[in-house]
Amino acid sequence: MIKKYPSSTMRFGTFYLRHVTPKSNNDDEQYLRATIANTRLKTEYLIPDKLKSWYHTSQSEVEGMQMYHLERKDSSPSEHVYYIHGGAYVNNLVSAHWKILDRVLKKSNVSLTVPVYPLAPEAQVDEVQTKVFAGYEQLANKVGAEHTTVMGDSAGGGLAIALAQWL
Repeated sequence: MIKKYPSSTMRFGTFYLRHVTPKSNNDDEQYLRATIANTRLKTEYLIPDKLKSWYHTSQSEVEGMQMYHLERKDSSPSEHVYYIHGGAYVNNLVSAHWKILDRVLKKSNVSLTVPVYPLAPEAQVDEVQTKVFAGYEQLANKVGAEHTTVMGDSAGGGLAIALAQWL
């Protein structure tokens, strides 16, 4: 039997979380709502200017939900990715998501569609799914479902799985 030991990074991270980070009452609804609101103020979900200069970008709207479209300037892709961002269902797109999308565009000949879905706690799961699914349907009707890949990370991965099951 092979016994695996946690890496030094994992041990440091565990120590940091237990002993250095401030304690909070995560069960307090008011605290959680304030934390979510504060986090949203610090993040910008708009397409970064750098990406606008590197790629063709456009926007559309489906059932009141904004959708971003990006594709390389040097190609006409026949394949499309419907990318559903993560963020614990409460946070918008952040710089890490845009970096992922930039890398996907640089490494492959695809276009990307990114729904900016409504967030909890203001939105409920039924509303989020309805809008995300409608966004997919619009893209699939335009380019063909056989040319559309669904992709997501973290909470967006959960929505991508729900979408795949719905299909």
